[in-house]
Amino acid sequence: MIREAWKSAAHEQQAQLPLPDVLRVLAELVAWVALPWALGRISLWLAPLALLVLIGLPAVLATPGTTASRTSRCRSRVGAPSAWS
Repeated sequence: MIREAWKSAAHEQQAQLPLPDVLRVLAELVAWVALPWALGRISLWLAPLALLVLIGLPAVLATPGTTASRTSRCRSRVGAPSAWS
C-alpha cells in the first residue's frame, strides 16, 4: 500500500512539468553561450563582460529576502505581536 502511494505521488510529480521554468533555463543557457560567442568576434573584452551581466545581474536581483514587503515581514514573525495590524 505504501509502495502504491509512493508510485502515484511520483507519477503526479512527473506529470506536472514546470514548463515556464524549463523554458527560462533553456533561454538562459542559449544566452550564456550565444551572446559571448557573438561579442567575442567584436571584442574579447565584451565576452566576459556579457557573461558577468548575464549571470551576475539575475543572481543579484533574484536573491530572496531582499524585498521589504509587508507580507514577508509578517510571515517571518509568526506568533510575535504585530505592529502592522
